[in-house]
Amino acid sequence: MENYANVMGVQFPKITLDRTVDILSNVIEQDRSELFHVITVNPEITMACQKDKSLRSIIDEAGLITADGIGIVMVSRLRGGNLPERVTGYDTLLRLLESGNKKKWSFYFLGADPNTNQKVSEVIREKYPDLLILGN
Repeated sequence: MENYANVMGVQFPKITLDRTVDILSNVIEQDRSELFHVITVNPEITMACQKDKSLRSIIDEAGLITADGIGIVMVSRLRGGNLPERVTGYDTLLRLLESGNKKKWSFYFLGADPNTNQKVSEVIREKYPDLLILGN
């Protein structure tokens, strides 16, 4: 298993973007039936989960946590945790879309409002024509 860096009680795996994409690609290709969720944790979320027990529970149950904030990486390095790099949700998504396009994965986009979801799906379909968008 990966090594972890503790930042304010949140255990961040010491992984790069490449390793994150590898892990998630394996999860996708295993066709797992159980829930696996990823949380990209920034300093604000780290601070909020100190007081918000529901948020903390969600973080503790995550299949994978990434350090989505240079502040998280800097604090880990100051305290000897040495996270290798910032791994943002945006960068991870782009890499998964690239892989998904090559491997013909399916995606479902949830968020914002129907009009925004529709526009995002259109932009993604144009750039990644070989992946399947199941819904938005």
